[in-house]
Amino acid sequence: MKYLKEILAIIDEHSHQKFPILKPEERQSLLEVYHPDNSPRGKEELTFGPNKGQLLPKELLNIMLKTYNYPMVMEEDETDLLVIGSGGAGISAALEAVSKKVKVMLVTKDKVGASNTVLARGGMAVALGTEDLPSIHIEDTLKAGNSNNVKLVDVMTREALNIVPWLEKMGMDFDKVDENKYRLIAGAGHSQKRVMTYKGFIGPRLMKTLINALRNSRVNVVPFNQSVELICEENQCLGAVVYDRLKHEYKKIWAKAVVLTTGGLGGLNPLGFPTCNHGSICGEGLAIAYKSGVKLIDMDSSQFHPTGALWPEPIKGMLISEGVRSLGASLYNALGKQFVNPLETRDVVTAAIIKEIIEERGIKLPQGEMGIIMNSYALPEEALRKSLGNIYTKLLRHGYNPQTTPIIVGPTYHYQNGGLAIDDNGRTTIKGLWAAGEVTGGIHGKNRLGGNALTDALVFGRRAGYDAAQMI
Repeated sequence: MKYLKEILAIIDEHSHQKFPILKPEERQSLLEVYHPDNSPRGKEELTFGPNKGQLLPKELLNIMLKTYNYPMVMEEDETDLLVIGSGGAGISAALEAVSKKVKVMLVTKDKVGASNTVLARGGMAVALGTEDLPSIHIEDTLKAGNSNNVKLVDVMTREALNIVPWLEKMGMDFDKVDENKYRLIAGAGHSQKRVMTYKGFIGPRLMKTLINALRNSRVNVVPFNQSVELICEENQCLGAVVYDRLKHEYKKIWAKAVVLTTGGLGGLNPLGFPTCNHGSICGEGLAIAYKSGVKLIDMDSSQFHPTGALWPEPIKGMLISEGVRSLGASLYNALGKQFVNPLETRDVVTAAIIKEIIEERGIKLPQGEMGIIMNSYALPEEALRKSLGNIYTKLLRHGYNPQTTPIIVGPTYHYQNGGLAIDDNGRTTIKGLWAAGEVTGGIHGKNRLGGNALTDALVFGRRAGYDAAQMI
């Protein structure tokens, strides 16, 4: 891509300038025309259930219509509480419940911890700054989401403060500027610096902490068991049918309560976009709960991470954290011009990039893909090393200098904003069934702020586990 040098020369000449923040009407117009949520592409009409008539990604609809031919007589097991899923929400629910002296079984489709939580890069949003408050965190979240359930947001932002000491007690580390002060960075849409980080890649460290605590608990962990149906009678959840992927056989698990924490649908590559989601996150939890009668909310809203790496090739598919933009990196088209303020919310940046690509101002890669330039190299070395994390070392290992190499990025399917309707304790409309994490809707509305996913999963995972245990 020899012409990159010419573009970079133009960028360097104007790199001190910043594209202005859009006016509300400009932002809305951009979203209406260019964001995938507002396009029927890749969607089909739902023909049954409480959301009949709505459009859903066709990949999820196919999962909902899938049938399983399991035998009438099969092996059975029982527990007090059945947790389905082993990401941040699932393990949090299991740990909270088992601490209340109830019998807990956690089943998961893949190995324990195989989830989007382990892939989390940017950080976790908590109002810990000296000038920050949960009430300000609420305002920012509602402003971005538009359709949020205010009560759920209030719970998330307030109880986020309790998550930090809970994690640290289990051995979690966060980046600090000194012994008594956390490193907090800005996130797009956040009016305060409140995103806690860990060496540019928080997910693996967080998941290691949770899994260690799980191993030291009395939770009965059953990996490689995929849930294919909830057992429900008269609007009461009594357990689930699971498929053992190693033994190739079905089993019934009876439970006094069930907590569903299976994540979203990104592993299906919905709407034809690349995804950064774990391959096992394929919408089964959404499907089995919906077929049992739980209403879905905000399913017309998917979140795209605007800056998934397309080039250099060694980092293709990896996410360039919002922290890189918050620290000063900007986005440029093939003309060497900025076209969006780097600190606009994710939906706005996504729509702006798609506009540039549609109008043929993107950077064409050898494989035929189109993206735009991020001048991450403009950051000081220490900031670049911290914000890029393992991307920095991977670039070096493959002969690229992160201090001079631009990164070509484009929108990547990242998060399902909507999901199952829950109350502030994670209860669904079916008795005995709770849900937490990305499988739920209402917390983030139409657009999730970066850093709020981990906060949501841990706060509501714990709340669902606690409330379910109390009901047993």
